[in-house]
Amino acid sequence: MLESPPDARPSSLAFPVPRRAVIAGAVWSAPVVALALAAPAAAASGAAIAFAPSVAFAASRSQTLTLSGTAPDAAPGTLIGIGYPAGFGGPATAAAGVDGSFTVTVRCPVGGNRGVIVAAAPGLRSGSATVTVFPPAGGADEGTLNWSPDAGAATFQNGRWEFPAQTGSVSVSNGRALPTGIALAYPAGYTGPDAVAVTPVPPSDASAPAVTGVFSVEGISAAQQAATSGEIVATPVGQTIVTYVPASAPLRVELVGSEIICACD
Repeated sequence: MLESPPDARPSSLAFPVPRRAVIAGAVWSAPVVALALAAPAAAASGAAIAFAPSVAFAASRSQTLTLSGTAPDAAPGTLIGIGYPAGFGGPATAAAGVDGSFTVTVRCPVGGNRGVIVAAAPGLRSGSATVTVFPPAGGADEGTLNWSPDAGAATFQNGRWEFPAQTGSVSVSNGRALPTGIALAYPAGYTGPDAVAVTPVPPSDASAPAVTGVFSVEGISAAQQAATSGEIVATPVGQTIVTYVPASAPLRVELVGSEIICACD
């Protein structure tokens, strides 16, 4: 749910995050990078993708919010690549409507956080929206776990389906310590690392504890005759004082034609 308190201003928050820090901690999606590179140089002076509003606020412990945007002159069905900073997640792309409009449902971290969501498409200048999540006022210690982006594709190599690295992030509230790692469980026919480490994203205040961390899962593959669908489940480990909502994050995998497409809830 999106909230815009009339007296809320990003500059008055106790957890300002410099733009450089936001970009440095970003987990950018491959479609956004590919679409941005595909955009011709002339697009630098052309129309720009725009979010409305370009500054959004999420209430404490909000799980999702919906952002709306417009890609001027984009043909219906054009895919808009979406990139997320650490702690946030959502779909890798959004389709433009008949008027170039699109919507994106963003999954937000808990705790005080701020990030820049970026949208890119060939022939257009990229656009961005700054999302601020308000810190909770006391209450239970909670955490969130997101895959970012939540879609990818595998290629068939050497008799197996090979996935590129799948990335995600974890956030905790009330300044609690991050989990030491992420445990992974695979459906029949799929293999990969049993667990991966969480790398903290340095906070803007060097004396404050890190509340967001990122992780990357490399080496996921599937046998040629693997089940055509299933879930790879990620669960935080090494942290017992935080309740994660939800408790784990499933990454759905599905065999479609000559590719395995994966998308998480």
